[in-house]
Amino acid sequence: MNFSKLTAVSLLLSVSAQAWSASIFYGAIESKETQNEFCHVSVSVPQVASAQGQELAPGLLMLNNQWGEQLESEMADYKNAVSEPEACTDFFNSYQANLDFTVATPLSSRIASVVQSYYYFTGGAHGNGASLGTTFDSQTGEVYRDMSAFFEDSGLETFKAKLEERLKEQYKDGFDPEFGWIQWKDSMKSMSDIGNFYFDADGLVIYFNSYDIAPYAAGPMDIVFFWWELSELGLKKEGPALYLPKGE
Repeated sequence: MNFSKLTAVSLLLSVSAQAWSASIFYGAIESKETQNEFCHVSVSVPQVASAQGQELAPGLLMLNNQWGEQLESEMADYKNAVSEPEACTDFFNSYQANLDFTVATPLSSRIASVVQSYYYFTGGAHGNGASLGTTFDSQTGEVYRDMSAFFEDSGLETFKAKLEERLKEQYKDGFDPEFGWIQWKDSMKSMSDIGNFYFDADGLVIYFNSYDIAPYAAGPMDIVFFWWELSELGLKKEGPALYLPKGE
């Protein structure tokens, strides 16, 4: 099987003593694609690079390595499907597996979020997809895997109440609390239990993939809490929370 290397978008961070600045950089070869008549697989992962040639912090190098390992792992998982096309010939549509990403936060942000999105079709009535946010310090590379880095547990009940209110308002009949929301809400005992979140230009985004709290037909659901609302949710006054926009 031959892999063709594609040019992927990387995070390019430019650091100075005065301010943070950044821009999109094209040129990191961190994508791979392979296909035949029946199968198509494409994987892209982010990489952090220095705009002015500065040495990256160990944490950022580690993050790059993790994403690079993910690239190889994802391609290895789908290798057989592409190298054995007869395995795909029974599908009405071609076998597909795609992993891509977007940079959610403004590129000048100290706290950066990348959203990786998966889509795969391996037969059946429909394909499946999922998205997962990764939030990290763009200076040190420290990854924040749950909301406890930014929020006190004292805001948890307010957070869950506001989240439920907005899900009902935004998704109306598509949101059925009995499907999965009640179980999800009851399982969230602390801010450290909430992992699929990210920050974008507007504020905090809580993301639910299909089947998390609603049936497939309802699709994924996301709720935004704007910057100015975060203090109501127990936003910390120390640590990485200090680098978030305050909002008005």
